[in-house]
Amino acid sequence: MIRSTTKGYESVNYDNPQFPIIVHYDSLGATLFLETHWHEEMEMLLMLEGQLRITSDQSVFTANPGDAVYIHPNSVHTLENITDSCQYYCALVKPSFLRTLLPALNVPEETLITKDTAVISSLERIIQEFYAKQPGYKTALQGELLAVTVYLNRAAAKDVLAGQPINISVQTHAVQQAIAYIYQHFYEKITVEDICTAINFSKSYFSRSFRRITGKTIVDFINDLRLNYACHLIRLNKYTISQCAEKSGFQNISYFTKLYQRHFGFLPSKTVQQAELPGDISAAEASDRCDAAK
Repeated sequence: MIRSTTKGYESVNYDNPQFPIIVHYDSLGATLFLETHWHEEMEMLLMLEGQLRITSDQSVFTANPGDAVYIHPNSVHTLENITDSCQYYCALVKPSFLRTLLPALNVPEETLITKDTAVISSLERIIQEFYAKQPGYKTALQGELLAVTVYLNRAAAKDVLAGQPINISVQTHAVQQAIAYIYQHFYEKITVEDICTAINFSKSYFSRSFRRITGKTIVDFINDLRLNYACHLIRLNKYTISQCAEKSGFQNISYFTKLYQRHFGFLPSKTVQQAELPGDISAAEASDRCDAAK
């Protein structure tokens, strides 16, 4: 499975496109987060350790160990670690695949966080079946995915986040267009006016909508994207600090250094070289980590 993000849209390439389900373990260190993005899959998280600040559409909330998190398809969302380390399982599945199994099935339309025992137990079985891959595991996974979707719909009736916006589809689509434009031009000199002109929205109206949905101002979003890209370039150890800043869209090295230290908590020169990403884990480790989260 390969996950790649293009202009904010995350594309998931499955090992078996006829069975579009993936489960993986994620670990985020301090100051790390997954940049604002969206994808067509429904996403389910099972928190093991630490805390995540999750911004989804127009809501911001915190996920703690033992929580189950559901992020609905095409939700504009960000995951940010707010502790020294954060560990969780992530399951992704295409809703269209579930509907081939049960055409009348609908997935929840709201992002939610829950401690519902039925949801959590079903997620644990999904994780264990996916990693163990014993005979008949695909059938078992299909059954559990249908079950967890039913449990999520029930939990949504109780745990829906307050303050769901009116006409969210129009606003969300505009924000998706803006994020795509920013990803395409962030290394250039761009302004809020440039973005609003590109998506044909007024500056004052769209600036408020953007902040409600992403949890950030447009300027902060651009700077965060530039800073994370600069950090990536520095860790590659191929360019000078000044070159990394310039390639990321910063024209003033002093301003870049100030923002970098504020964002990451250390100077650009103290950035360590790129570390290896955590590898896959065994079925036994998956089971142990699920048990530890209880």
